[in-house]
Amino acid sequence: MALTLAGHPTSRLEGLRLFEAGRRWTGASHASISRAILRRTGRLGRWRHGPSGNELELLPWLQRMAAALKGSPAVVTAYCQHRTLDLICGHSFVLVGLTPTHVELLDPLGKRPAAGQSTNVLLSLAQQPNDGLLATTGAVWDLRVDQKISVLKIGKSADGAPPLSARCTST
Repeated sequence: MALTLAGHPTSRLEGLRLFEAGRRWTGASHASISRAILRRTGRLGRWRHGPSGNELELLPWLQRMAAALKGSPAVVTAYCQHRTLDLICGHSFVLVGLTPTHVELLDPLGKRPAAGQSTNVLLSLAQQPNDGLLATTGAVWDLRVDQKISVLKIGKSADGAPPLSARCTST
């Protein structure tokens, strides 16, 4: 999803091949995500890690990360909790924008975004964590604030071209 938003259309099958995902694949590491983005786009990425265990600092940190992207997409890895199944697991999604009231996300497990939109999940900036969770709108999961969260900012290409510009909404 991040690659497609960044102007490098990638099918699900191509994405699985980028990660060399086979039948026993258990998920992507930060290193494998970085390598896949570099192979497909020729662009280097840098992981930034959020404040672990400090629930009052996490949302402002995510807001700063979204503002610094200036319209470029970023990959986010975090622990999420499914609302009805009460499962906690690692998940990745795309940070696509920021409005005055929300951080905008694109979840590969979510519904297709509405026509003309690049987001299907919102994270309200006005909320306080509740029971260790930040609630989302549009997803079946909420964000765990007591676990590690990381953002991969996709930067300049190896040949010095400017950062990616996604077709993302940002106000």
